Amino acid sequence: MVRKASTLSSIDELGLTCVGKLGHSVEEIIWFGREMAYCSKYSDWWPGMDESIKELIEALDKAGLIRDDIEPKHFGIGYLYRRILRCAGGAAETPKFPAMISDFLEDQSSPGEEGDARSNYARGNRNYENFELPTDDQLKYVVWILKTALTDREYRVLAYRSGLGGEGQHDWGNTAKRFGVTPERIRQIENKSVSKLINSGLLRNGIPTAKEQRDRVNRIVTGLNELKKTPEYLKWMKLMAELNNISMMPQEYSEAATRYLNGGIIEASLIEDLDLGTIPYNCLKRAGVSTVADILAMTAEEWREVFLRSKDAASVVEAMHNAGYPDFDINIK
Repeated sequence: MVRKASTLSSIDELGLTCVGKLGHSVEEIIWFGREMAYCSKYSDWWPGMDESIKELIEALDKAGLIRDDIEPKHFGIGYLYRRILRCAGGAAETPKFPAMISDFLEDQSSPGEEGDARSNYARGNRNYENFELPTDDQLKYVVWILKTALTDREYRVLAYRSGLGGEGQHDWGNTAKRFGVTPERIRQIENKSVSKLINSGLLRNGIPTAKEQRDRVNRIVTGLNELKKTPEYLKWMKLMAELNNISMMPQEYSEAATRYLNGGIIEASLIEDLDLGTIPYNCLKRAGVSTVADILAMTAEEWREVFLRSKDAASVVEAMHNAGYPDFDINIK
């Protein structure tokens, strides 16, 4: 367990030879050292540090004041949380601290009043000490949200920038070099990605705990068992048996039956299963279209808002025909 900053009554206990430029209070010096210890290990935001900072980090570590269990993937969630709050008009970022004071989740201590630097440093230290690492299940859930709401490129940019990609955290400049674009373009991609996350609604219910997920599975299984007792389920089983018989016949229509039985393209299938080109796929995702059922339900007015070029619309029609919907068409005239 990491030692609490409040147990250090004086900075002299650390035996530092140079203190003056590190801070003006015990809370500030400890917070600064903790921040630098993380950044020197995982982030390119502070590319260099002088000997006094290295001495501070070593002294804090020797005194048991540094955590070694926090990795970029843990701060990655905090980074995204802060960006989402700011973009959504939520809690404002504390101007005094450019990096990590807002990266601890769930308001684990009461914030100091605006401009109260000492209180904010003390809060940062308490959050650092009390911060509960996200579980592997929670991390996987966040990654699932990102990959569901964003394009592959948007996800890779955000993961590399925030640390969720497992390669540390990176500033706009180094992220731009990695992806071969300008820092301004990275900023645009990040802002757009955060807006898409907010508008997706996927974050509305927060990150479920393992117990919540288990309870949800139990509810679903119970519901399915209840359905098995209904006449509708028995009818469905009978129809599925007929479909299975058809699938074993030599005629050409058995192919459609086989595809359905094997979990092929059905209305519940995701549009990723349609093998669309990049442009029509991105257009549909931006419009909030996720499944084949969404495509089938779209009106002419909704199709006009997707802004598909004629050749992209034709490719969607062709993909739907290949998926077993020969009557599908897009009418945007």
